Parts: sequence; structure tokens; C-alpha cells
Amino acid sequence: MSALQKSVSSLQEQPHPAGRANFALGGAQFGVFEANFFNRELRKNGIRVNLQEKPFQILEALLEKAGDMVRREELREKLWPDTYVGFDRSINTAIA
Repeated sequence: MSALQKSVSSLQEQPHPAGRANFALGGAQFGVFEANFFNRELRKNGIRVNLQEKPFQILEALLEKAGDMVRREELREKLWPDTYVGFDRSINTAIA
């Protein structure tokens, strides 16, 4: 599991909203990471991390529901609404 996956996972386990994304301000901080939803940027310790668009969208969707379980089906409906074949491979590739 990558450091990003561990940070998102620990954020999702937090029972209170202190670690939740602040969508009104357009971003979120979790662990050593900072996501800027307006600029579509992820930074680790202030250094920009290259993240493709789909993985960033998955991160954003997970941060929207920090502390809650997000089902694969929810991600499919949100990020691949018109795709039925190959969804599992697409999400596995985007998360890896």
C-alpha cells in the first residue's frame, strides 16, 4: 500500500470531521498530503505529486466521504457513469 493509500485509508477511519476535506475552500489536508481541487494538484510535504486525472478524481471522491465507506459501485456511478465493461480493471489501474 502506498503512502497516499495509507493516508486516505487512515483519514477514512477518523470518526470525526476534523480530517475531512474542506470543499468550500477547494482542498483537503491529510497526513503529509494536501489536495487542491481547483488546481487538480496533490502535494506531499509541499512537493507536487504527479497524479493522473482519474486517480485524482478517485481521491477527491474518497475525500468527499472521509470517514465513510465508499463502495466501488459509487465510484463507478460517479466517475464512469456510462461504462459497464472493464470497470473493475479501470478502477484497479487508477488506484494502483
